[in-house]
Amino acid sequence: SLSLLSQSVLSWCVSVGCSIESFWATRSARARLGVLGRLQSECPRMSPNPSPLTPLAAIGEWVVKGGLAIVGFLAFLGELLIVIAQVSLRPHRWRVRSAVNHMWAAGVAALPIVGLLSFLIGVVTAYQGAAQLARFGAEIFIVNVIGVGVLREMGALIAAIVVAGRSASAFAAQIGSMNVNEEVDALKTMNIDPVEILVVPRVIGLFLIFPFIVFFSDMMGILGGLLMSTVALNITVTQFATQFQHTVPLSDLWVGLSKAPLFAFTIAMIGCFQGLSAARSAESVGQKTTAAVVQSIFLVIAIDAVLSVLYAALGI
Repeated sequence: SLSLLSQSVLSWCVSVGCSIESFWATRSARARLGVLGRLQSECPRMSPNPSPLTPLAAIGEWVVKGGLAIVGFLAFLGELLIVIAQVSLRPHRWRVRSAVNHMWAAGVAALPIVGLLSFLIGVVTAYQGAAQLARFGAEIFIVNVIGVGVLREMGALIAAIVVAGRSASAFAAQIGSMNVNEEVDALKTMNIDPVEILVVPRVIGLFLIFPFIVFFSDMMGILGGLLMSTVALNITVTQFATQFQHTVPLSDLWVGLSKAPLFAFTIAMIGCFQGLSAARSAESVGQKTTAAVVQSIFLVIAIDAVLSVLYAALGI
């Protein structure tokens, strides 16, 4: 039986292409090794030929993975909404301190970079618009362009992209690291819902603070447009304020602010979902963090496009 076992092991070594060496072997064993060595040299390993269906199989695998990811995301969305409803019926379960901490970390701490980018967007919009309107002697209408562009679209979009890059990645990395350290499993072992403890405070905190971030972004964008208008077009502050008051309705501000809760909910949910779906490795946490940023920015832009078309169709 030992001889049969050794022959089986040696045959397997030949099949996988291992080289065969003999050290302190008996004469009969060396003879068997010699036969197997000749078989190894006579029967070289064949490189597998790529199947003609390989590209199609790759596409099918990609579609299946995408479908499973969408199903998992929708399941997580449903679970999150159920947990929020359950917590709303029991106010003592609200984690107020955690939500406030996330409001500060994800919202207030993002104000400097959001304000700077929005200010620069206002400057660029006014400068590029001035170059075109100056040809027709309609420099004053740059106020309309700045008001409508910043209040309705650019203010909320710039704030959402910046917060998605900061907060979605932070949420995914934090929860993913907890997954690696088995802290999420520990919560489940103690019969504590990780969604209620980890996800809901982040979603609620960003949901509450994001409209103020969008408003701050709008004001900084208008300030940048005002500065460039006075420098490049010689429009005084009084002229800018008068034109802005008469041509830019207050509804444009509310249209931009109405997008803020939906953007915030999407960003926080995707970040938490990717963090909870991370495997127990540093590589997986990095991949999920990247996926959280890419997916949140993509969905924010897609939602903004859909809402813009919808508002235009409704005449808002």
